[in-house]
Amino acid sequence: MGDKPKIKKKDKGKIKKEDIEKRSFEFTHIKINYSFITTNKKYSFDNKSCDDKHRSAFLKRMIEISIMDFLKLSALPKESGFEQIEKKQVSASVDFQPLFYDNAFRKTSSEKITIFRLYPNNNPIPARFFGKMINKVFYLMGIELEHKLYK
Repeated sequence: MGDKPKIKKKDKGKIKKEDIEKRSFEFTHIKINYSFITTNKKYSFDNKSCDDKHRSAFLKRMIEISIMDFLKLSALPKESGFEQIEKKQVSASVDFQPLFYDNAFRKTSSEKITIFRLYPNNNPIPARFFGKMINKVFYLMGIELEHKLYK
């Protein structure tokens, strides 16, 4: 009667390190990073044409985008969601600040540029903001108000 087999307790509620590492960057919503905005004044917020009206519209659009589930956002047409183009299609001389490429994770990312329209359906103007989307993090490169960035 002496020795009963010990019942092993399951580790309920404990999270394995491997599970955390696998899922740590699986966002459901887009994250926006402003750290590497271009120094090219034509495409930065220092552009003289980029007034308070555009900055306010930009902030409203960022809020609109960031509260939307990424799957829903990616299913929208480009007029209200985003589009991706090859970097070679960008006609302007614009790029991230050099520090962007100091990180191997970002350096090896896709060459595609992600473009959002500042004003859905180009109303009142065909302004865009653009950057790179890496694992649902949007690295903002710049803003352009004349729609001359790409063809």
